[in-house]
Amino acid sequence: MGGGIAICFVQKGIAVVLKDAKQEWLDSGMKNITAIWMGQVKRGRLAEEKAKGYVGLIKPTLNYDDFMDCDIIIEAVPEIMTLKKEVFQALDKCTKPDTLICTNTSGLNIDEIAAELKDPSRCMGTHFFSPANVMQLLENVKTAKASEKTIATCMAMGKVISKKAVLVGNC
Repeated sequence: MGGGIAICFVQKGIAVVLKDAKQEWLDSGMKNITAIWMGQVKRGRLAEEKAKGYVGLIKPTLNYDDFMDCDIIIEAVPEIMTLKKEVFQALDKCTKPDTLICTNTSGLNIDEIAAELKDPSRCMGTHFFSPANVMQLLENVKTAKASEKTIATCMAMGKVISKKAVLVGNC
């Protein structure tokens, strides 16, 4: 899922930091992303130079510190509450105070995840549908403490990446 979300941003010219827990998972994710673009090159839908440029916009990493300069982060780890909480705790330690930290969860309580942040007003759900780089719908899930700026930014983000963004409640 993270790879598909990364593609959405990169294809709009937005640089992406792509993190995974193990090097082999990160390598596999980059291979899958590259394969999508090379498939488009083979079908004549994308120039090879443009595909190479896209790959250059992704910074693969194993380190949370690489998120320090990010303005918005979308977490897309498996649907395990304890894992999502651990990720949010780590992100809270290594991001700017105004970085939006969002979750792609489709079934967990986002307010519970947001509570791991010192400032839960900077958290929302950003639920992409699979495959994220193909499906047009983006559910932006408002948390109980999400600020107006967070809501507006997530809705604007949906437009930037050409999604049909809808604002929904956390239920």
